Amino acid sequence: MPGGKTKAKGGSSGPPAKKQKKDPETDKEKEKEEPPPNPSEILKDLEESEVRIYGEERLTADVATVIKDVVDNCPTLMRASPSNLAVRMRGRVRKWIRSLGRTPDEEGIKITMAHADGLGALDDGKAYPIESSTFSAEASKTFELKGSEIKDLASKAIVTYAPEYLNEDEVFAGNLKDDKVHTNTQMIAISGPVYAMFDHEMRPHERAPRPFIACSIPGINFAYSTADQAKFTTEMWNDERTKKKKVVDNAAALLRMKEIYAHALLVFQKFEVKFPCLCAIGCGAFKGEFNTVPHLWAEALYDVLATFEYDFGCVFVSLPNFGEQENFNIFCDVFNKQTKTGDEENKDTSSSSSSGAKKKDDVKMPKTAVCFLETKSMISLADYLSRKDKAVGVLNPSDVQAIKQGYLGMFWDGGHVALEEIIAMQTTLLLQHRGLNPALYDNTDRRMQMSIKIPAVKK
Repeated sequence: MPGGKTKAKGGSSGPPAKKQKKDPETDKEKEKEEPPPNPSEILKDLEESEVRIYGEERLTADVATVIKDVVDNCPTLMRASPSNLAVRMRGRVRKWIRSLGRTPDEEGIKITMAHADGLGALDDGKAYPIESSTFSAEASKTFELKGSEIKDLASKAIVTYAPEYLNEDEVFAGNLKDDKVHTNTQMIAISGPVYAMFDHEMRPHERAPRPFIACSIPGINFAYSTADQAKFTTEMWNDERTKKKKVVDNAAALLRMKEIYAHALLVFQKFEVKFPCLCAIGCGAFKGEFNTVPHLWAEALYDVLATFEYDFGCVFVSLPNFGEQENFNIFCDVFNKQTKTGDEENKDTSSSSSSGAKKKDDVKMPKTAVCFLETKSMISLADYLSRKDKAVGVLNPSDVQAIKQGYLGMFWDGGHVALEEIIAMQTTLLLQHRGLNPALYDNTDRRMQMSIKIPAVKK
């Protein structure tokens, strides 16, 4: 036993064992021989119904530790409707925006500043807090920024666009009713640093030590955009060939979905993000009657990650299942199918379940590890990681009108509430709203071309 004495023969106690001197060189050699922690070992106990990782072989032990920490300690999302979440924040956000100079009593999608200098009129040294919570045990803790910090956040936002679709004169110009201009606007992104003002329960909280990057980019609106329906759907005969029905044009839609994901990931790379946090963009209200849409978005993400190299530690994707929206399950199914090889088929050539399997050499694996999370919200995840001093980015699923008109968070102050509106209230995203930040939309120096070169999808 440690600390005991060495017994001599016959049961008598002998002298204490001599301590051997440590050999620094030997210790160094032992350290060299010890293998680094195995990422698979770190992640072995994760619950597959809540977490799935693809491209695990590309993880380092440090990134695997980050994933394990997120799964174990990042707050679990509130499964409440967006409208109920908005009620917890809207009043405080209104008061905060008014303290920055919004016209008193103004509500709605527009923000009109009372002072001609807008945010420039803020006192650099003055603190501008969110009204603290009266029901929280830590009511004294709230979110605040100084005037100089607000101006700095607003000034760091940029516009990126794909020159293949837009020229300099078309950015933030033209007629929204023009179908070509409408769909080309999907190739514009508004991006910049933001802080989370509210925690996972939508209570004001102290800000993180560093902001994270929000990339606002439009999805495809299959539900009620006639321009999107014209470009990304087609008609085909029903089985009886008695009438035609509208279906998704898979080739056109998949190409655009890839371009949107690739654009966002390039933005994150530009801002030196290490942990992008994505969501199921276009898979909620925008999918309309077309249930294949989430499958196509999942396939698009897989193809982008399997085609391009990114300097990310890991790509997180928040995919909570809500009612009939089972995006976590759908994305997992698509990634499982894409990574499936012919090994199972070789075991049972008659198995129909493996008929889509590919030869091992034909499978394109993700070049960046991706982690699907069913129980974490994207903003809480980003805020949690930023409090760990990680470089993080989030994908804000915006729409053409919000981007084109500059009304990020479109209906946060009244109207239909979706994820974009929640992000606008939960974070400082409104500092990128045209009413607060007109220079972002009008100053050509704030614009940057970002070429999105995706191979055409075969029909």
